Amino acid sequence: MTDATSTYDCTATAISTQPDPALEGAGTVDYSMTVTDNNGGDTVPAGTWTAVVNFSTGNQTDPLTAGTPSGLTRPITGNGSVPANTPAGNYIVTFKLNGTEVCNDTVTVNEVLSVTAQNMTYSDVNPGANTSSSHALNNTGNVPIYFKYGTTTGYNNDIGDEGIKWGNMTGPETITKDNIVTSWLNTTQIAINANANAGFTLNVPQGTATGAYAGSTTFTPNKVV
Repeated sequence: MTDATSTYDCTATAISTQPDPALEGAGTVDYSMTVTDNNGGDTVPAGTWTAVVNFSTGNQTDPLTAGTPSGLTRPITGNGSVPANTPAGNYIVTFKLNGTEVCNDTVTVNEVLSVTAQNMTYSDVNPGANTSSSHALNNTGNVPIYFKYGTTTGYNNDIGDEGIKWGNMTGPETITKDNIVTSWLNTTQIAINANANAGFTLNVPQGTATGAYAGSTTFTPNKVV
């Protein structure tokens, strides 16, 4: 039985290493509880101490260790893993002694905005013609994302806060960026671990010199509120 005068403080519990969904790296949660007993820490039962938390994939139960008593207190500590793909948010950790809840605390998984984009190829296109292709995008963060317009009329490479930007294509000559347009709608959202295709159309001006041309596209994700 737990001594009636025991009190529990588990508010020092925290995520010491944040999970990294982009690099598929798990995080670490450090469990820390101090049990205080008016009769001395040596009367705090060793028992079976556990921490229970659901990082969105079901309850995980991590074992805790009752440390050496010091005066009226006894530390209870341990750690557990935070899955790499845990969605951003607050999670409740419940501390238990022999299966009975004694206190709880909240830990926070920070937001990670991340997207990967596969290269796209326009293949062969004749001067005076156009062709379409797309980047395959994957939301590798832990919040839903979108790519915002810098203006109300669509994507504009001259606006500083654009979610999608592309540059000139260079080769034997320069195909300026105003010859490239995207069909991506800024209302489109990409859920966590989901994919989407960002379509682009390239217009090759009449008289452009033949040869290989290359450019780049930058995607800056924004959190879906």
